[in-house]
Amino acid sequence: MSEALHGTVTLVIGGRSYTLKPTLDAALRIEARFGGLRGALESMRLMSIAACADVVVAGADLKPDQHPVIAGEVFHTGVAQVSGKL
Repeated sequence: MSEALHGTVTLVIGGRSYTLKPTLDAALRIEARFGGLRGALESMRLMSIAACADVVVAGADLKPDQHPVIAGEVFHTGVAQVSGKL
């Protein structure tokens, strides 16, 4: 695997594939939302549907208006399954 792809993850949520890339922009968006990466990890541990959607939106570089769609897909897929992968 090339260095550029290191840490890239593809998730299937609700029948759709999302490729999450560990970019600086994604990290900053996640930090801004959760007050740091530790807060994001804690939200995954607590299995927050909205938090899962936030991380997918940031990591896949999606538009904020896609958040409700992603949240619905997380809910239908199962938050435990999605949060564990994130």
